[in-house]
Amino acid sequence: MSIQFPDNPTVGQVYTNNGRTWTYNGRFWYLGAPTGATGATGATGISGNTGPTGATGIGATGASGPGANQLLNTNSSVTFSNVSVTNLASLTATTENITGITGASGTVTHDITASTIFFHTNIVGNFTANFVNVPTTNNRVISVVLVLQQAATPFTCTAVQIDGAAQTVYNVNAAAPAGTANRRETQSFSLIRENNTWTVLATLGSFG
Repeated sequence: MSIQFPDNPTVGQVYTNNGRTWTYNGRFWYLGAPTGATGATGATGISGNTGPTGATGIGATGASGPGANQLLNTNSSVTFSNVSVTNLASLTATTENITGITGASGTVTHDITASTIFFHTNIVGNFTANFVNVPTTNNRVISVVLVLQQAATPFTCTAVQIDGAAQTVYNVNAAAPAGTANRRETQSFSLIRENNTWTVLATLGSFG
């Protein structure tokens, strides 16, 4: 038995005949009701475990730093610490720090990390110079100068310690120096390190 569908149907139109439901999709009638509206999205499920980390890639090697024989050309102030020169050094001019010490008497600490020249004023008596923070590298010589501003009664450094250890001082002509009143004098020491032992040579110069 043929079915007489409605004339001029519209898309989605529903037609029921003999207990059966037909739907027009714009081209033809098909058996069945139209699809209902999409339901609400369900809750998001629990995320799975993170997978293992992949292998580390190999990046390119960075550029090399400056090599030897670099020329430093600057008018700015540059500070270096513990500079080692293995060949001839050519300098236009140099300056050195001076540490002032007032009222020397007894044992007086002279820290050579501050300077290797020490200007003594108002000296109270003969004193022991304890040179501290002295490098102990073998086959090296460190020169230290004490500038003594003498008053009416002159005093000098009569003994030397290096980092608290007493040293034998070898004076010029094997004679302990005597200061001269009212002069400026320099007492110079060469601290020679060789075979893990110190040798101390001393001179006194007087300027009037």
